[in-house]
Amino acid sequence: MRRVILVHFFAVSVFIAVFIYQPPAENLLSDLIFAAVSLEMGFVAQYSQKRLFRLLALLIWCFAYPHIFNTLIGLADLSWDSALLMGSEGTFSFFTYLAALVFTLIAAVLSFRLLLKSFKPNRYLYYFLLPFFALTTSFFIEAGRSGLLVWSEFISNPAGIFSQFLGQFASLNIPFILGLTFIQLMLLILLGDD
Repeated sequence: MRRVILVHFFAVSVFIAVFIYQPPAENLLSDLIFAAVSLEMGFVAQYSQKRLFRLLALLIWCFAYPHIFNTLIGLADLSWDSALLMGSEGTFSFFTYLAALVFTLIAAVLSFRLLLKSFKPNRYLYYFLLPFFALTTSFFIEAGRSGLLVWSEFISNPAGIFSQFLGQFASLNIPFILGLTFIQLMLLILLGDD
């Protein structure tokens, strides 16, 4: 229970810092919200006794989890002026972004671990699900970045989006997908339970 309280304390601290110092990162607040939602769904799944709540938490988590890594990908769009970092305002903004980045990565790993623990898979299924989720998440992120995936269309016409996705599969950035999958696997394996 102490971990739950500490996680919420750090989450609130990061949200407050983002509101105050407003780092120049696009969609940082929405990425933090997705990270917090995925983490909450992990806690709901872990501490819930009802399978229906765990299943609902899994569905919401599957929607929120891929958005977490947008903060990491957003690093490519940022540049920090070293002269600005020497001033207190720039330093606070920079470290606020770093705190948000670290929080989203911790939320990704912790929510994944909590969710999987709640369903109690055996070791073989666990090591199958790890790369499966990492690769699937990378595909969804790349599809969202390239404009192939729009959630409102996906919900209203999943078959049409799937056929469009398969038709434009060759235009996806495969090195991006493989790199992001590797980073996720590294985080999930090295920071996971042994």
